[in-house]
Amino acid sequence: MIALDIGSITYDLPESWTEVVAAGKYLDVVRVNYTHSVGEEAIAKMKVIEVLTGLNGYELGRACNAGNAKQRSELALKLDDFIAEQIVYEVFPLLDFIFEPELLTVNPLPVIKYKGVSYYGPGEKMVEQTGAEMEECGFAHSEFVKTGDEAYLDLLVAAMYRPKRFMFGQKLPYSPELAARQAKVFKGMDPILKRGVLLFYEMCEEWWRRTYESLYEQYGNDGTQDAPEIDSLANSRIVRALAGEKRGLVNDVRQMPRQEIYFELAELERERRELEKKK
Repeated sequence: MIALDIGSITYDLPESWTEVVAAGKYLDVVRVNYTHSVGEEAIAKMKVIEVLTGLNGYELGRACNAGNAKQRSELALKLDDFIAEQIVYEVFPLLDFIFEPELLTVNPLPVIKYKGVSYYGPGEKMVEQTGAEMEECGFAHSEFVKTGDEAYLDLLVAAMYRPKRFMFGQKLPYSPELAARQAKVFKGMDPILKRGVLLFYEMCEEWWRRTYESLYEQYGNDGTQDAPEIDSLANSRIVRALAGEKRGLVNDVRQMPRQEIYFELAELERERRELEKKK
């Protein structure tokens, strides 16, 4: 936390996603992110400050000792120019981790409760996701981004979250059939909650992409020079790259956890480069 001193009052402002989550404000920030359109970043940042600290125009008036409720309300309509300028230049940069996000890879929504059922999501960096889950999630995410069809977002959430077995307390294994059934159930879920899942998924995927950039360049496109920016089959190509003589059939690779798939591919790439050096 960073202390934000305004007038006579000190406000605590989180300076990382971890602190936002710990403060229980993750979905509040998600709501701001998905409410304001491109070009409204200044408005969005002021709103983020409000949801994180409680600081709005009325509170600003109180902090600056505005004499009465009317005067404070007037400040709620128009902030003092000098203080507003201070916020823009001194406080806004502190929110860059939200608007140009640092990568939050610890699930801020480990459990979702919906219609009396608890659904459990992936752990840190989604490392335990199988190849099959990777494919489903990659497809659903890309199609949602391209089309805006909420059904694909429902499918993404359904592919990531599942209930636990009643007797053994273990999360149900992934299956396309279960994901398809749950996607229909999740149709009525709070859109902001679904977008909270979406943001976490995107940050984890970006972490994998940055960490294994060479694998995405080699396997994560269709081999053309100008691969599409949003590719529904990118994860499928990564899974298939390990199939065959390397690690068995495609269905075998689909049962492997994500971290093993990437490690194996990285090792194959390392071995290939070593062989090239010896030639």
